[in-house]
Amino acid sequence: MCAADRVCIRTRGPSRGRHLESGRAAAFDNDDPIGLVAGKRIPADCSINWTDPDTHKLYCFASATSLVYFLDAPQTYLTEAEKSWRTLQGKPADSR
Repeated sequence: MCAADRVCIRTRGPSRGRHLESGRAAAFDNDDPIGLVAGKRIPADCSINWTDPDTHKLYCFASATSLVYFLDAPQTYLTEAEKSWRTLQGKPADSR
């Protein structure tokens, strides 16, 4: 079930791997963006997710608390999560 602001909470079983049942790939290999901001890879099963209305990218969250926290400043958290993601992947934080 998805709300008008593109927040989705799925009530069926978890989706494993890099793609949801719809075939859409989630950003950060399904890791929680708030975990990445903290410098940690926290796997999420995408049962709680958000789609960026500007880029249409899908982001998965490990908990509803993480999502609520994220929604206070999504673009700020995405910028920080991207930097951390690149660092955790062994790439320079400022490269694209």
